[in-house]
Amino acid sequence: RERERQRHLLTEIQAEVELFIGAFLKQEAVEKSKKEEYALLVKKTGEMQKDLSKLKEDETSWLQHVKFLASQRERMARESSTATRLSKDTWQEVQMRELERLDLKKRLAESSMRQKEYCTLYEVVKNERNKYVAQIQSHEQQLAEMRERHRILHNEVEILKMESLGKDRALAKTRMD
Repeated sequence: RERERQRHLLTEIQAEVELFIGAFLKQEAVEKSKKEEYALLVKKTGEMQKDLSKLKEDETSWLQHVKFLASQRERMARESSTATRLSKDTWQEVQMRELERLDLKKRLAESSMRQKEYCTLYEVVKNERNKYVAQIQSHEQQLAEMRERHRILHNEVEILKMESLGKDRALAKTRMD
């Protein structure tokens, strides 16, 4: 807006200058005050054009600064969005890991319980085995003792058979005589 206002002002000034130049050319004898007024107008026009150039430079500088700030704002918005997304992703991962940890803790408790049950069963089986091993050893010893008695009795039966046979022969011999 400022730029348009200045252009409009510049256009008006240039129109006035042209009018004055035209009037100057029409009049051959220009008064000294008119010359001074014309010089003043030319000087003012030059100053205004310098001011206009300076304002254009300032406007360009501010436009670049605004563009820079807009790009910074967009970059920061993207970074903020990325950080928010990463934060949500991290939070979800933390929750998943917490669930996994709880599941593993539950499985560990179940495994520990099963291990205790198996240890108890192992002790029962071990005690039963020891009892049966002791019974087997006892029965094997009894069996060995019975075999030994059987052998001894068998030998005694043989001895008694021999004695009976000897007595039968002696009796048969005495009957025969």
